[in-house]
Amino acid sequence: MKIYFVTRGWPSEREPQWGCFERDQALALKKLGHQVVVLSVDVRFRWYSRKYGITKDFQDGITRYNFFAGSIWGRVLISTSISLHVKIRRLFFLYLFKNVIKEEGVPDLLYSHYLQNTSMALAAKQKYGIPVIGIEHWSELGYENIKDGIKKWAQNTYKDLDQLLTVSSALQENILKNFGVNSVVVNNMVGNDFIELANCPQKHIRGGKLKFVTVGNLIPRKGLDYLIESLHILTLPKDSWEMNIVGDGPERNKLTALIDKYNLHDNVKLLGAKDRKGVIETLCSNDVFVLASISETFGVVVIEALACGLPVIVTDCGGTKDIINSQNGVMCPVKDPQRLAECFTYMMNHYQNYDSVQIAADCQTRFSSDSIGKQLEGIFEEVIRKNKQ
Repeated sequence: MKIYFVTRGWPSEREPQWGCFERDQALALKKLGHQVVVLSVDVRFRWYSRKYGITKDFQDGITRYNFFAGSIWGRVLISTSISLHVKIRRLFFLYLFKNVIKEEGVPDLLYSHYLQNTSMALAAKQKYGIPVIGIEHWSELGYENIKDGIKKWAQNTYKDLDQLLTVSSALQENILKNFGVNSVVVNNMVGNDFIELANCPQKHIRGGKLKFVTVGNLIPRKGLDYLIESLHILTLPKDSWEMNIVGDGPERNKLTALIDKYNLHDNVKLLGAKDRKGVIETLCSNDVFVLASISETFGVVVIEALACGLPVIVTDCGGTKDIINSQNGVMCPVKDPQRLAECFTYMMNHYQNYDSVQIAADCQTRFSSDSIGKQLEGIFEEVIRKNKQ
């Protein structure tokens, strides 16, 4: 198959997480023998320079095209209505697409990540008759009450897709409830680097001080204020545990103030942002992963921790229901410091019962690039077959 990925972009040294989900899936499908071309439209406002127009590069065996129309669009589109926003992005994408097919030929299908890109891909379907599969992971679609503008945007997009995919059962249910559209669940995959480099299950040291770790942007949705509140009421001896927080963001000052308020400096550390290699090294030097999020469409960072052999404590925030089981961790309610503290205590008392090697193996079986890649391959082949009929 010739597959055009429509993505946010591609990870870089400056922005290692930008487009990382898309990259992992693109590499998985390439590994299965398919031709993958990546297309992205960059309309973000950023303080660093980028090359105007269409740029092309080749990395990891994949050709990538990006169209950058200038930083001014980042500010303009924020202030416009969603409908105008969509029209402008679709025009940019059609310009890019027209130029790409001159070099690469017409694809068998377009595969887009997130509502924003899926609505662009539909412009190519309407003009060229190419089937479109969209996969949704946008956090805005995971909330019980979706914003009106986004709701209308999704209604006008999902109904015209050849197939909608969702990254978790919880997101599948929310989209069915809000839009009446059935989707197929395809969980996010764990990157190969976490499987190849995370050679840490057999290195785990049990006993002594238990080291907890969490990874994510320091934003309200991650629930890190509730996490620190739970550590404040924790009754475990302070010399028996530590909490390491990896990430950066607008909540950093607030979290620092909470750590100061509760005198947790010796136990809670803000480690700042790290690249993927740094995240793997940090996970492998800790014992238990914690996710305190309020809402997650899936929770990739949880399976990254599992790939490193760590048992997990997660909140019942949506997508984690597809991940957690009795063999790999425990779940507690969102926004509930008392119950979260109880989960910490449970893990301290039962950590020895978890098998790190089994946790890593189970994660690889369910969420590896081979497993998810083959699932995508089967869906794509069926959509192409139906389109030809």
